Parts: sequence; structure tokens; C-alpha cells
Amino acid sequence: MTEKFTFYDIASYIVPGAVMLILVYWLLVGFFGAAVALPGEDIGQSILLILVSYLLGHLLQGIAIVLQSKIMGRWGGNFTERFMRDSDSNYPSEFKKAIRDGATEVLGLNIDATFGTETGVNNRKQVFELCRILLVQEKASSQIEFLDGLFALYRSMIPVAWLGLVVSTVITTKHLFLTTKFSWLASPQVGFLHYDSTQLLLGSVSMIFFIASVPFMESRLKRASRHYVHLVYRNFYVWCRRRYLKSTDGATTTGTQP
Repeated sequence: MTEKFTFYDIASYIVPGAVMLILVYWLLVGFFGAAVALPGEDIGQSILLILVSYLLGHLLQGIAIVLQSKIMGRWGGNFTERFMRDSDSNYPSEFKKAIRDGATEVLGLNIDATFGTETGVNNRKQVFELCRILLVQEKASSQIEFLDGLFALYRSMIPVAWLGLVVSTVITTKHLFLTTKFSWLASPQVGFLHYDSTQLLLGSVSMIFFIASVPFMESRLKRASRHYVHLVYRNFYVWCRRRYLKSTDGATTTGTQP
């Protein structure tokens, strides 16, 4: 079954979707007190869980993309276009000009004078995306597809961390109430009013974990994003240079033939 999924599918969809399924299961058991059997005892159920995780992963990616734009707004913009601005100092002007010239020649883009200005955001995003696609098709870098999946994993785990924080807070609050002022409501039987000290402890620890996970995932996303963008632009530059040197070598060889 997993042979039909790429690394990107597993990292960006299945893993976050599976974590979301676990959180939903925990909410049913820990908060509502439902007696839900843990699925996945046979192959059929396992396949179904993978498919459901895959679908939930797509939902999470949609939410994560919205959050990503807000998060990267705090960083000064998306690195895919920000590093190509005239005002940005991550790359020298000569390197940015080489990327622009390469995109014009190789990709056939009509890049105008607004490319490096604030109004050229869409132009810069288009250049990056086409550079990435070209490198993947030319197999110029084996790391791009891996980093693409890793970046998507960190991005989708941010809404998962927020969901985990909400679920753990709700469960902790419920069992904390049942053991203090509202202890007279607690039921020894399984159900919504059932108090469980294990759930209280697990919820408390998970709250701390997810509170720390949100900024951690954002920092990992930032680091992965920077590395990913650097990898694409630098590999595209090297690919263009190799292409240029091959063309000049061929022209020289042709010119020396009798």
C-alpha cells in the first residue's frame, strides 16, 4: 500500500492526518468518555485508517497554507520571493541578476522592471516555482523533493499542534473540574462524567508539550523554508552555468573543425 505513496504524500498528508486521527480518538475517550475500540486490528482497518489519514492530511494542508501566509508575514514575506527583492541582502545583486537572466532565457519568462520591487511579488513566486519544477524534471538535485515533503510536514503540523493544545486543554479542564468543586458530579462508571486521573495527568503533560510544539514547529518551518529556497535558487544557478559552459564548449569545438 505504501509503495503507491511518495515521500511527499507520507510526510505532508498521511503523518499529520494520522496524528489528527489520534487526537480525535483521544477526544472521544478522554472528554466524552466514549468506549471506542482502537481500530487497526486487521489489514482492512489499517488500509482504511491510512486512507482516512490521507484525506484528513489534505484538509490540514489547506488550513496550514492559510496559516503559513500569516506566519511568513511576520518574517517579512515568503522567502521564495523575498530573497529576490532588490532590497534583500541574502544574495548579492549579481546572483539575483543571474537568476533573473536564467529565468528569462531558459524558462522564457517576460520579466519586467518590477521584478525586484514590492509590486513584483507574483513574478518572483512564479520564477521560483518554475525553477523548482525544472530542477525536479532535470533531476538536478535529489534533495529538492525530500525538502519539499519536509517543508509540507512542518507546515501541516502547526494546525495539528494547535488542535492538540485545544484537545488536551479541554480534557484537562474537564477532569480537573470533576476532581475539585464538581467532584460530586463524577460518576464511577464509564461516561462523560467519569473521572480518570490518568486522563488528567496525560492532558496536563500534553498541554505543556503542545504549547512548546507550536513555536517549535514554526521555527522548524522557517529553517526548512530558508534551506529549501536556497537549495532551489543555488541549484538553478549551477544548472544554468553548466548549460552555458556546455554551449560555449560546443561552439568552440565546432569552430575548430576543418
